Amino acid sequence: MAHSVFVVDTVARVAASLSKTDRRVYDTAISGLKGEGCKAAGYRLAAADGGDFPMCCRHLANDWRMHVLFAKDHSVIVISLARHDKSQNPHQVLADIFLGLSAVGRRKRAKPPCCDDSESPPVMPATLSERLAGMLGYA
Repeated sequence: MAHSVFVVDTVARVAASLSKTDRRVYDTAISGLKGEGCKAAGYRLAAADGGDFPMCCRHLANDWRMHVLFAKDHSVIVISLARHDKSQNPHQVLADIFLGLSAVGRRKRAKPPCCDDSESPPVMPATLSERLAGMLGYA
């Protein structure tokens, strides 16, 4: 099944500035999302209450991370592309924007896959979907 992938403008600008190697890894990740949906989206992020938040993170080359959300039609929204190192943590920035997302990640061994079945992605709540659609202009 092919999945629609929407890349927000800020992500597109960051992707355009990547080195050739980093860009190749990013492009491969986008192709994976188009073909496999949530199975290619890495791991599920933690919610502030200790459960799972409906956002996933994919490790890319070096310290690059890509964060994605899923709409109810299974389309994929690439919401963030940022470095994650000692001086910058995109999870903290995203937690300031997305109420309920934990700013602190899980230990490496405790990170659940984004989904078990590409037909069952972690769909964001309707209120968040509507807000993002208005802000970002996706359908």
